[in-house]
Amino acid sequence: MANFTPFTKIPVAGTPEFEADVGTFLQEVPERFAQIKDIADEVVAKAAIVDVSGSATLAATAASQASRSATRSAASEANAKLAAESAAADAATSRLRAQDADLSAGQSAENAIAAAEHREAAEAAAALADSAGNATAAQQARLGAEAARDRAVQAELAAQQDADATADDRVQTGLDRVQTGLDRVQTGADRVQTGLDAAATDADRAQTGLDRVQTGLDRAQTSADRQATYELKLAAGTSASDAAAQKALATQQAVIATAQATAASGYAAQASTHAGTANAQAATATTQANSAASAAAAANAALLAFGNVLANGIGIFSVNANGELIGSYNEPTVTSMTVNASGELVVTY
Repeated sequence: MANFTPFTKIPVAGTPEFEADVGTFLQEVPERFAQIKDIADEVVAKAAIVDVSGSATLAATAASQASRSATRSAASEANAKLAAESAAADAATSRLRAQDADLSAGQSAENAIAAAEHREAAEAAAALADSAGNATAAQQARLGAEAARDRAVQAELAAQQDADATADDRVQTGLDRVQTGLDRVQTGADRVQTGLDAAATDADRAQTGLDRVQTGLDRAQTSADRQATYELKLAAGTSASDAAAQKALATQQAVIATAQATAASGYAAQASTHAGTANAQAATATTQANSAASAAAAANAALLAFGNVLANGIGIFSVNANGELIGSYNEPTVTSMTVNASGELVVTY
């Protein structure tokens, strides 16, 4: 991010460098405002990047959710297929039992017909023997018929048992095949469930990764916000999502700074005027002081001259604020009068 170069020096009113500092400040203002604009543009660009990253994150999340939905649909389809295959197996079992029942009924009917035929043959033979008057033959024929009837009953029972056993075997075989199919379907369902679990685990890991990416983006955004806030010296609490507002605020602050710089220039002009006035006043004061010194010197000279020529003597004398001579006089008492080596008269009072 572009750096904000601080002003060389902020003008401080009342200092000797104030006017020069104001000129330097006014020269630096356009460059500093250009830097502020560049920083604001970078903040807007970073906000756009964060928005794109957020959109990608949302898209990845939506894709993950769609993958989960597709996986759930596949599981539902597998369960429906399993239910359909179970129903088909039940129907096949029912058909096998019906076929076995039909076979058993047909075999029983055949056995009954054969037994009836044996009975009819035996009865016919008995009738023939009776008609021939051979009682022994008739008796033997009846015994043979009864034996044939017993054999027919036993054959019918054996056939029924065989039919039942065959039907049971066929039913058991069908059930075994159905169970094998069910086991295979269950194995497929278990594999589907395993795949669902793995997909859910992958989805959770992907979501965790997305969360971490989002956390990183949030931290980067927070750092960008803090950096922008520090460099732009804007109000604390702004964020990159408010970059437009920050830019407007920066522009407003630039206008305020321009107004302040203009006011500072006015203050500098006023300070210059005041300085000129102070210089004039200082010159006047100097003139007045010189005049006062001259007046004091003149007064002192006059006083000395007055003291030298005053014949009556002076006790105490001074000059007041108005330049007036104030003195108290004593009656002179001359103690001696002599002439020194220079020929001057020395009078002692």
